[in-house]
Amino acid sequence: RIVQLPDVLREAVLSEQARELILSHHGVLDAVVTSPQTIERFVKFPDALDAILRTPQARRRIATLSDVVKSIVADEAARASILSNHGLLDAIVSSTEAHQRIVVLAPVLRRTVQSPEALRAVVEDEALVTRILTDHRVARNLELSARLNAIAEFRKIWHRLKPFVDPDAPELNERFATVQAGLHDRHDVPAAIVRLLTVDGRLQLASGTLRIPDERAAWCLINEILLNESYHFECATKNPRIIDAGAHIGFSIYYFKTLFPDCEITAFEPVPALREIANENIRACGFTGVTLEPFAIAAAEGTQTLTQPTSDSMAGSLQHESKDGHETFEVRTMPLSRYLGEPVDCLKMDIEGSEYEALEECKHLLPNVHHIFCELHRVSAKDDRMQRVLTILSGANFDYWIAPSWADQHVTEQRTMQHVGRPQSLLLWAKNRSPRTPPS
Repeated sequence: RIVQLPDVLREAVLSEQARELILSHHGVLDAVVTSPQTIERFVKFPDALDAILRTPQARRRIATLSDVVKSIVADEAARASILSNHGLLDAIVSSTEAHQRIVVLAPVLRRTVQSPEALRAVVEDEALVTRILTDHRVARNLELSARLNAIAEFRKIWHRLKPFVDPDAPELNERFATVQAGLHDRHDVPAAIVRLLTVDGRLQLASGTLRIPDERAAWCLINEILLNESYHFECATKNPRIIDAGAHIGFSIYYFKTLFPDCEITAFEPVPALREIANENIRACGFTGVTLEPFAIAAAEGTQTLTQPTSDSMAGSLQHESKDGHETFEVRTMPLSRYLGEPVDCLKMDIEGSEYEALEECKHLLPNVHHIFCELHRVSAKDDRMQRVLTILSGANFDYWIAPSWADQHVTEQRTMQHVGRPQSLLLWAKNRSPRTPPS
């Protein structure tokens, strides 16, 4: 009866003693918060609304009543009270019935993304995220739109990565919430993904941990090997023989061992620091059946100078000089023909420009290989090296597929014409048309 009498209600909500009685009497409180007409009266008195909103029971009750939320949202003073009350905001956003009415209001949405609990509730509702990102009021707010788009992209990548990640990694959920809350635009996403997966300098993956040399390399490898699964192939045997030329830190070895636990891998990494990390990663994951050689693959056995840029662990090369800071090493070289005398199920090559002469040298043995993955570096219309590689593969009975490398694809996806004529990196996949006969 009290809550239906506006004059009595006004005096009651303005009286501190009366408010305390209402807040301590569950029956009266329930009557107040379940009546849209009453709430409409309450929101005209911010001090009274604040008193109600300080009660967790009232917040939960209000948040689950969409008509009540609608009444509150319609009042500017009431919206201000919501924005200053994280408890109510979290409760509203966690309520499917209520949040779709409120989060499309830009001031409320800005405060929502500042509250970890409210943010988590919003982004876990894909339909709501789509609605928010397509709302013209949000689109006009560039800062807010950039942050929400970054969060959406971050969660999309995380969803694809989850099968490869250790679900029991230390404090994974806590790191996820912290990293997500720190996103401001899409440029933050790569570093955020690496930070999410990394504990004490090691990626926490489903089949073991991998030490990483730098964040840039980690992001590139995560994209190429885990998200795109560029090294995936199918095989009739459970213990395929794999040649890995350019093993880097052993991320490719990790992937092959995840795909085929009993595979036999002969890998090559000539850079001492990277080879040390690769060996450490192999031991940490408990992999067997892996031989890691210190050689660089080239056209002939011998010794050559390898240039390793200090800013990019993935760019060590026998062919290219670095204009920036770099180290040089004298390394032993070996031709691929030494290792292709027996059937090979997969030959993976990422050797920074030496792939052309290496394939030329072993072309007579390529029929022994069933799958080839190769990154072709510094491809240019000014020379015919790529065409020679394709001619070699066709002559060895291979079908092939070519695509831009992950790095080049992202660099050239806008204003592509400006990049015409520049050297580029291409990924090549090749499959022998002759069926591989499993060993008896």
